[in-house]
Amino acid sequence: MLPMFACHTLFSTFVFLFLLSVPPYFVVKPVNKSVVQVKTLWLHCHANGSPVPKLRWLKDGMPVNSSGRVTVYFNGSLSILSTQVSDAGKFICEAENVAGRATVFAFVAIFGE
Repeated sequence: MLPMFACHTLFSTFVFLFLLSVPPYFVVKPVNKSVVQVKTLWLHCHANGSPVPKLRWLKDGMPVNSSGRVTVYFNGSLSILSTQVSDAGKFICEAENVAGRATVFAFVAIFGE
């Protein structure tokens, strides 16, 4: 429930509603993974805050977008189909809202069959 209070005067009542901004915090963090080449990689990330933070993924510092074998899901998950050795690296999940930014990361290793 949002905090509020009422102020009463002789002729009217005013209600004040305080909207709190809460910096992002992670409730699901990605974990380090070792995946066999050509298998599917899944990384999961979920953050709360107020307002609800926007999530984005980066690999080795570069933004990751949905394309071809890569899908970034609305719920914060990331999948890479038919992994290749070049998919290995440091994956960063970044959550941001007006109250702040938070990051977590996981390392991914891809091994040959």
